[in-house]
Amino acid sequence: MTEPTLRLWHRRAAVCLAVFLLAQGASGLWISLLNAFGTLWPGLDLWAYEAHLGGPSWATYYRAALGLGECFMIVTGGLIYVQVRKRLKAQKARAGKVEGGRS
Repeated sequence: MTEPTLRLWHRRAAVCLAVFLLAQGASGLWISLLNAFGTLWPGLDLWAYEAHLGGPSWATYYRAALGLGECFMIVTGGLIYVQVRKRLKAQKARAGKVEGGRS
């Protein structure tokens, strides 16, 4: 896969994953507030626990999607990094040959 294609998919996945990460962070924050201050809003309290710690099947799918998305971001980010390093190394080698030829 080419670097521009990897970058495109990496960006698209990041936008989608941001929604999941926001929900995970919000539910974790809500649970922390619950632990500090007690029940704040019973319906939302239950949702936060189900989404963050377990619960119905939708929460299981949500956490699985979040984990898969994070793995995808790590792998594509790593591949992009390797390709950039390879390109920079080749550019430095060409620059060194040009410098060496002029001396």
